[in-house]
Amino acid sequence: MIEHPCSNGLSKSCYAAFPKWVKKALAYKFLQVILPNEVKVFIKTDLNEPMVGDGASIPGGVRLPLGSIIPPNLNVPDYWIPWFYMIFKTEQDPRTLFPIDWLPGDQIPREIELVPKYNIPTGWSPVDPPHPVFLPGYNPFKRPPEWKDILTIYIIGFEGGPIHRPYSSPPSVWTQIFSNVYWEPYYHPIDGGDTMSWDGEKWQVLSGGIIECSTWPALLPKTGTTWTVNYRPSQSRITFTGGTAPVSIGLCDTAGNLLGNDTNATSPVTIDLDFSAGNDIGRLNTNESWMYITNIEFK
Repeated sequence: MIEHPCSNGLSKSCYAAFPKWVKKALAYKFLQVILPNEVKVFIKTDLNEPMVGDGASIPGGVRLPLGSIIPPNLNVPDYWIPWFYMIFKTEQDPRTLFPIDWLPGDQIPREIELVPKYNIPTGWSPVDPPHPVFLPGYNPFKRPPEWKDILTIYIIGFEGGPIHRPYSSPPSVWTQIFSNVYWEPYYHPIDGGDTMSWDGEKWQVLSGGIIECSTWPALLPKTGTTWTVNYRPSQSRITFTGGTAPVSIGLCDTAGNLLGNDTNATSPVTIDLDFSAGNDIGRLNTNESWMYITNIEFK
């Protein structure tokens, strides 16, 4: 078990270490359970974000689902991440659902469903799971508490400021999602080769296309990664060298809708993104050949 005051959930030791945060976490968990999703969308508060405590860190490129709770100062291990994408169809403790002889590659228990578009990484094993109260797919309120108690939790829990957003630094800071850990080149159907090449430091554009979502993208989110799932940054900043003006760069969603672009870009170019269609990031396009993309960032 990971050594942390909140290893056993929102316990006495967790409260002793982070009293204000635990009160907020209780209110957050309860409201996530009782409020329908269609109501949460219209509530302009931090209920629309995972709850990640100050000083906590999650693996690079991971965007936790709504309802996830991460205690302060906790370094989340990679093998915890699949638990946050599970929906539990039973009142049984999720930590007891996997049989002792379960092996990587076996079917998950029938009491569990995975969030759409999420696949458990190859080789994953359900060892040392997080406490279920932190998981969005688990409902601990089998018997609703008395309303006077809930009102007390709500009033005290939200005293002193908003819930922490899921960032280790302020939201205004750019997050780099750039390397071949997150992206892979698109294979050009006419030229018969990749449209980009990763040299360990930057992407070289080998074959550009028209900046339209229906034609040749240069980069796709890497197969098997989940960083794009429900990730809704407001802007992207792309740094590049070379190319012949005018340079066009843009991003499209998985359904072929343009998220945003600049048709006369100079480096670094900042692009406003529009996710009103409700789809994830699907590709990055450019019209230029023989230029280098040296950074891709979001915020």
